[in-house]
Amino acid sequence: MNTLLSKLNNLFWLFHFGDGTWRIYYENSQLESEGSFRNDKREGLWRIYNEIGQSQSEGNFKENEKDGTWRTYNENGQLKAEESFKKNEEDGLSMYYYENGQLKAKVNWKEGLGCR
Repeated sequence: MNTLLSKLNNLFWLFHFGDGTWRIYYENSQLESEGSFRNDKREGLWRIYNEIGQSQSEGNFKENEKDGTWRTYNENGQLKAEESFKKNEEDGLSMYYYENGQLKAKVNWKEGLGCR
């Protein structure tokens, strides 16, 4: 895709998303993210990928804010973190993992503030 056209498309996305399922691509044509918009806001399940197509994270949005469980993956595709969100802030039990998959830490969050 032409770089200028790609930049113009990105500007369009910034100002008007429209309703429905969207797929956004990197300049190398690799899928960057996919999910749905409702009333120009991200809504429901979204998946985000790196430039070589590996899953980076996935989780739900509610009215453009992270809501519910979000999973983040390392470069090896293993689970790095499983975090709970409410209105875009960490809220509830989150678990963090070492690269070998072993549990590193559990943190209980309340409105963005963590305590073990």
